[in-house]
Amino acid sequence: MVESSKKVQPWREAVKFSARDVIDITGWERLDGPVTIHVDFYFDPPKSAPKRRRTWPITRSSGDLDKLLRSTLDALTDAGVMRDDSQVVHIDARKVHTSPDTLLTVPGALITVQAVTP
Repeated sequence: MVESSKKVQPWREAVKFSARDVIDITGWERLDGPVTIHVDFYFDPPKSAPKRRRTWPITRSSGDLDKLLRSTLDALTDAGVMRDDSQVVHIDARKVHTSPDTLLTVPGALITVQAVTP
């Protein structure tokens, strides 16, 4: 499958290098069994977004959640976090806007990968 968006490759590289940094720091060993993933994708809100109520990143510029996940899982696999993205048995993912109250105040993603224990 060929990705049509010019943003996919830079995103995959950023995720891969960030994951490798974590691997180097923590001594993470590649997972070979079932895996669960939690991802929060953060996007800047549009300038026209209301200030007093929550809005969601549902415009085309924020991307499709399934495509965001696919490129992220591919990058995690390339980084050596897991053997293959077919190991993922559960995903919890969402798209949110950045704000002073969110964990990330700049665009990006918070990714948690865990081995599924019996």
